[in-house]
Parts: sequence; C-alpha cells; structure tokens
Amino acid sequence: MDLISEPVDQRSSPEAKIALFRSLFRGREDVYPRRFESRKTGRSGYAPACANEWVRGVCEKPRIKCAECPNRRFLPITDDVVRWHLSGADAEGQPFVAGVYPLLQDETCFFLAVDFDKAGWREDVVPPHRDGGQSQYVSEVMHADASVGLAPLLEWARANLQRDLTIRELAGRAHMSERSFARHFRAATGTTPHQWLVHQRVIAAQRPLETTRDGIDRVAERVGLGTAATLRHHFQHLFHTSPLAYRKRFTTLSK
Repeated sequence: MDLISEPVDQRSSPEAKIALFRSLFRGREDVYPRRFESRKTGRSGYAPACANEWVRGVCEKPRIKCAECPNRRFLPITDDVVRWHLSGADAEGQPFVAGVYPLLQDETCFFLAVDFDKAGWREDVVPPHRDGGQSQYVSEVMHADASVGLAPLLEWARANLQRDLTIRELAGRAHMSERSFARHFRAATGTTPHQWLVHQRVIAAQRPLETTRDGIDRVAERVGLGTAATLRHHFQHLFHTSPLAYRKRFTTLSK
C-alpha cells in the first residue's frame, strides 16, 4: 500500500482521504469483516464478508455454519469497501459498516492495543460469536470427517473437476451401482451428482477469475466446463452476473 506523501485535509480528493484511512487502519488485505444485525434477536457483530453469502445452491446457512462451509469466498478490502464504510452504505444503498482483521498472516500487526480501565481486559478480548455459534475468526475450511459417508469421494471430485467425471466413475469409486449411488448422493447432498458437479465447477471458477488474467475459455477448461459459453451460462444462473463482470468487481490483481 502506498503511503500518503501529501497532507490530507477537507479539500483533498476522496481518493486521498481513502488512501489516508487505509494507511492508518491497516490489517489483512485479503479479507475483511462486515457488521451484521439480527432482525430476530437484535444482536449484532461482525463476520467475514463472503461473495457467496446467501447465493442459492451455494450458501446453505443456517444448516451449515460459515466456519464449516467449503464454498466460502472471502472478499478483499478495496477502495470501494472503504468508501462504503465511510459513507455508511454500500453500492445497493444498504447499511454498511466494515471492520478490520488486524493480525496479519505472518502474525505481525500494525495496531497497538491499550487497556485504559485496568480491569476486565480478559473479557474484552474474548471473540464474539454469531447466533448459532459461528466464530468471528477467519479460519481454515473445516470439513466433515473424511471417513463418513461420501466425504472422501466429494473431496476427490473437487480435486479433479477438470476431468470428465461420469456417474459410472463416481459410483465405482463409491463401490455402488449407479442407481444406488444416485440415491445415496441425493440423500447426502440434496441434489444430483450432475448438478453438484456444475455447482462445484462454477465455484472453482471464482478463484482464477479473481487472481489470474486467464481468458474465460481457459478458466472454463481448468474447472471442467469446457467452453466459455458453458461457463457464462452456469455462472449467470448461479451468481446473476457474468464471469467478466465478476472479475471486474472482485479481482485481487495488483493495479
């Protein structure tokens, strides 16, 4: 991040003010927490901002807790995020308050914490939790016990999405007939093997769209969707936007 070289005052540009803010409140750049407030209970807190939150077929809250979800896609801190925070509303006009994760991944920090009241500091540093026990900390994805049910097969399939995976191959790896496998698969995931694979491939496309300059055809090949047209079709259906529009909004490439 570039440091501020010129004094910033009320006459400075919005860009300069945002740069100053980011230079003073520095934390993790790859993820940030967003404030939430429960309409049901009135409780509030912060949770990692996720591009997949409430996306139908991808986000399964509250059945699956955020900390256990394999489809989390954290959003990076950007100038737009800071602008929304300072104005109090996001691009859709919804109330917006962002926080910061001060501890960097190398366990360094730009913040200095001081306890002025000399009492209760142990309680003050206990991390809050969302309703349902969802931790506010950003942790690694937690998976179900790999020895249970279809978990090993699902992990293998996620790691081999670029292959032409067939029901016959998946059923064979599960040591079941195709008919029995389809029945067990729907019971375990709530969907068909084909639809599950499509969802996983679209989700897998998010990372290269965010972090590489690969063409849409190349991204489609990497995740097993074959062509850019197929990727665009399923991406639009799942996320209600195009791959190019998604890349423009959520890219983490250096400018």
